[in-house]
Amino acid sequence: MSSSQHSVVASAKSGGRRQLPLLLSSILIVVAVWLVAAGRQLDYLADDAYILFRHVLQHRRGLGMIWDVWHPVQAHSSVLWAYLLRLLSSLGLPIEDAARLLGTCFGVLSVLLVTVTLWSTLNLKRLLVAVALLATFPPLVLWSSAGLETTLALCLGLHFVSVVGRACEKSVSPPLQEAELLTAVLLGVVSPLVRPDLPLQLLGGLCCLFVWNARARRLIPVVVVSCMMGILVYIALNRWSYGVSVAVPVATKFRIEPRNVLRFGRYVLHDAPQLVLLWLILAAVLRKTWRSELIQDPVALLSFGTLCATLAELSLLGGDELSRGRFLIWPFACTLLVLGRLVVTVRIPKGTRNGVLLSLLALCVSQSAWALAPEGDAPCSRWRKSAGEWLHSHSAPDATIAVAPAGFIPYFADRKTVDLMGLAHQKIGTLPMVRGSEPWGFAATEIAIAEGTCAILLVVCDSPAEDPRVYCEHPTLRGIASSIKSHPEYGFYRADIGVGNPLRLAVRRDCLSLFQGLSEEPPLRSEVR
Repeated sequence: MSSSQHSVVASAKSGGRRQLPLLLSSILIVVAVWLVAAGRQLDYLADDAYILFRHVLQHRRGLGMIWDVWHPVQAHSSVLWAYLLRLLSSLGLPIEDAARLLGTCFGVLSVLLVTVTLWSTLNLKRLLVAVALLATFPPLVLWSSAGLETTLALCLGLHFVSVVGRACEKSVSPPLQEAELLTAVLLGVVSPLVRPDLPLQLLGGLCCLFVWNARARRLIPVVVVSCMMGILVYIALNRWSYGVSVAVPVATKFRIEPRNVLRFGRYVLHDAPQLVLLWLILAAVLRKTWRSELIQDPVALLSFGTLCATLAELSLLGGDELSRGRFLIWPFACTLLVLGRLVVTVRIPKGTRNGVLLSLLALCVSQSAWALAPEGDAPCSRWRKSAGEWLHSHSAPDATIAVAPAGFIPYFADRKTVDLMGLAHQKIGTLPMVRGSEPWGFAATEIAIAEGTCAILLVVCDSPAEDPRVYCEHPTLRGIASSIKSHPEYGFYRADIGVGNPLRLAVRRDCLSLFQGLSEEPPLRSEVR
């Protein structure tokens, strides 16, 4: 807990409001139990998490934080998260368990930070509603145990907003103000190592604070410089380690396109429709308070600016429709902070106020049920894990593979791998086609074949039940199969992996000795003729 949070606790004690430490302890226990239980119920680790786990595994072997020796690139976006996992793995903790432990801890800390930040403005009833809304937000529940840096980024962002806002308040003493600014500088430098776009979002909030809050203008330039320095440090580390300015996924995955605004709208409605309700409430509150209260409250103003910067970024990039709300947790938390800081100044009739509180409590209950619903990607994850384990036990160590989902299968197969989606392959990642389209699948496979890949896996979620040479529903798979059919040196094979559909793959005929347990697909009628 920073000096900002300590000062709030201390002032609460000195003012006779001694229930904050007890409240924080209670929330810590309840939220920790809730997130752990939910994580065990969901039993979900994201496919992308295993991309990062593979880097940690390679580093543990002394090869460096790379994808593999065939493609020594950085295919993840969180340097700090990778080294935290490496630290815990060096203490004997399995990488998957380390990721779940850290994710849950930072999720709990994020809820505590929101509690402390809103303690001075909300009564206990409203504060508990705000805390419950965040703690039961389904994307937060899912991603607290899904293996990625999501809750670490959330925790750092909330801490940054808290300390910068606290430093800009009139009631803060100069020594405490200096301590807050020093903490903010450190957080600004570290922020791009957590997630490269996080300092850009924080800079948007700082710009809003600089423009509208006169007291902040002489305090935050050093914090702005720290965020910019952090970006330069991130770029320098990448150029020194990998020869490029940013990680491959950051440089290649997201593209600014006109259709992205509509994609972002679909993304919100699919993964977090409750945000629309909160944004409508926020618009009503801002209509009455933006002149009198918003610009006077540094925490609310910084949170609002960060929210706007984050939404602008997501709208330009379209969000990630496959991320299951991962990138909406931070906007949700910022929305709660702005509402929690401003709603106390709005005069609301008692009946309306009680109705709103009851509606939000009902939302918490429905969110809890939603959060515990089985993750739809779980069957794919189990199949991919089984496919990777089968490849590990039925292929020689020098075999090479190419696969579209680059998480589970490469991690458990532990073979040199070409990532056909381009997150771990610079050349594939910069293809001009729409990612995941049929032309993309064809072009990526041609690159993998040119590199001499032994086996190309015909997998998206899992291998299709139907013969991909005849019919493929998924466009990427159609492109992969179309490319392979034009290369007679590859034959089509299948293998029973004990789970779900058989694994379908194309193997270069001179590499067949590197694989065991394969059955050749029968020739098509057109080929027989």
